[in-house]
Amino acid sequence: MLYLRKIIPGALLLAGVSALPALAQYGDPYYRQPSAPAAPDGVFDRVQRDLDRTAANPYLKPGARGHIDHARHEIWEFQKRWSSGRFNLGDLDGAIKAVGKVVNADSVDYRDRQSLQDDVNRMREFRAQRGYAAGYR
Repeated sequence: MLYLRKIIPGALLLAGVSALPALAQYGDPYYRQPSAPAAPDGVFDRVQRDLDRTAANPYLKPGARGHIDHARHEIWEFQKRWSSGRFNLGDLDGAIKAVGKVVNADSVDYRDRQSLQDDVNRMREFRAQRGYAAGYR
């Protein structure tokens, strides 16, 4: 019985400490991770995933594939500068325009076209806020 009185509090303490990282994952206000350099990963990583899915379509014309490669490059250029702390409006505009060309390519599937158009709208919102909107900085 005395043995259980020592084990139970220790087990509860261990369970509580091990739950802290899980709580941080869900945004517990009492456990904050230090903020990393702000990167628009949520916006631009999603665009990259949507471009990857679009590129996987075997019926794309070569011109559309070229537009996809160009859009990937433009997004990468913007993200590279953003991660070093520079907001380059010209790079962001280039990325938005490049993804817009993919949206307008005639061999892109309509579902991919809609996803990419939503991405263009998110990128424009990001541009309007200059990265300071909730979730970007």
